Amino acid sequence: MRKRVLIGLTIVSMLCALTACREKAKESASGSIGDEIASGNDSTSSDLQKAMEHSTHIIDAVYTKEEEYASGVTFCFAPIQAVKGSMEAGEDVIYVQLPSEEKPIFQENGEYLLVLEKNISVYYEHSVYVLLEAVPANQRDWEDTLAEAKRIAAVSDSSPKY
Repeated sequence: MRKRVLIGLTIVSMLCALTACREKAKESASGSIGDEIASGNDSTSSDLQKAMEHSTHIIDAVYTKEEEYASGVTFCFAPIQAVKGSMEAGEDVIYVQLPSEEKPIFQENGEYLLVLEKNISVYYEHSVYVLLEAVPANQRDWEDTLAEAKRIAAVSDSSPKY
């Protein structure tokens, strides 16, 4: 009787291991890493593209200063052009907050392509945006990134109308 139980447990263990191996093989065969290699994109540009698609605003702006508030640091930008989403009339400063405690280093008077999500709250006197991605203008492929942002904005302008 003990021998049959031991053999039964061994067979069940082998079947579980075989199933796990088969699932692992399926995941690696259909995973996004293979897709990225095939398409020639790295994960950074893929993340940037996803952020652009899901953002409410993409704005070309110049960094001016940071302001300290009780709720944290807010970064101020002077908008040059709105690539995706519309800006309110008279909105000459873009107030940007970060989704985490990480503090990026923006160069004063540096131009950035800001991928943002508008945060509407009664607690703010002005519109506040959450930073999804920031691409500096001095980056090698700046023109390509700006063109991609315009293409995405034309195809999938998912910004809500306020």
